Amino acid sequence: MNYKCTKLSLVLTSILLLSSCAATYEDGITAIHSNNKEDAEEIFTELAEKGDAQAMYQLYNHINHSSQWLKKSADAGYAIAQYEYGVYLLEEDVKNTFSDGVKYLKKSALQHYEKAEVYIKDNREIIQLKLNAEQSFAQDQYILGVRYDYGQGVKQSYQEATKWYRKAAEQGNASAQFNLGIMYDNGQGVKQSDQEATKWFRKAAEQGYASAQFNLGVMYKNGQGVKQSYQEAAKWYRKAAKQGYASAQNNLGIMYDNGQGVKQSDQEA
Repeated sequence: MNYKCTKLSLVLTSILLLSSCAATYEDGITAIHSNNKEDAEEIFTELAEKGDAQAMYQLYNHINHSSQWLKKSADAGYAIAQYEYGVYLLEEDVKNTFSDGVKYLKKSALQHYEKAEVYIKDNREIIQLKLNAEQSFAQDQYILGVRYDYGQGVKQSYQEATKWYRKAAEQGNASAQFNLGIMYDNGQGVKQSDQEATKWFRKAAEQGYASAQFNLGVMYKNGQGVKQSYQEAAKWYRKAAKQGYASAQNNLGIMYDNGQGVKQSDQEA
């Protein structure tokens, strides 16, 4: 009986000793501050596997910088991780995850994490614009393209501008078709192509977009992307000129003055 009691006491003592030796989150932080990443990784990994959201974040922040750990921490409810993962999804342009990024930011803000609250407040307009664009609203896709084109509220990117112009252009947005033509004409965000530029100018021009009509006239006059034709140039200049487009009026006047594509006429010039 006494032997059994002694044995039980030893077992309890062992359990207490093991419990007192279990590494804590604070131990992991101490290891980080001591530049002992090996011990820190071991401690945080053990804690993370038990569901510690802060330990997951520290694995991301100090050990391997894997977005997998950042996501796990965010999913486990850690506000800082929710904010950082949300911004990552929004600003790194991870495919088809913008709306998810917004959700993570909102979750962080609901915990009153100040950076998330400020980010949402400062970027409310661009966030809504992107959400609308992802839902295939053509006008918002066009506007988002302009924002990327000129770096308004977003990091300037011709590639992103072209992407959103194209999405809107394919839905028949004349402004986007014209701007996409400009991108091809200048080789911004895409490989320069007179043929593609002419293609998109024509689509916008056929919808009555004066700037596109003028540009299409220039393409025909110079034989860029199309067979050179003064007749076609004059035709498209005339369409833009009738809408009051000054450059088209000037060019059409020159055509009449020189008798190019039209019968020479000093009066019409």
